Amino acid sequence: VKKLGSPLCACGFVGDADHYVFRCPLTAEFHLKEPSEEHRKSWFKNLRYNGQAQSKLIQAYKISNDICDWLTQG
Repeated sequence: VKKLGSPLCACGFVGDADHYVFRCPLTAEFHLKEPSEEHRKSWFKNLRYNGQAQSKLIQAYKISNDICDWLTQG
């Protein structure tokens, strides 16, 4: 079980935003294709116009929030 305050996700990897959106097995259903480093800036800039990607992001963040809530419960 993850200790509160640890940077690790419940799956064992670092739980940053990129992890939940691109790599976490707990949010796999909502993963987006990770852009190459050279296209990353424009990819994120154009994200605001991509409704399907926004929907996947929202779902992935809901799951990551649920994980945080689960970890902070008694």
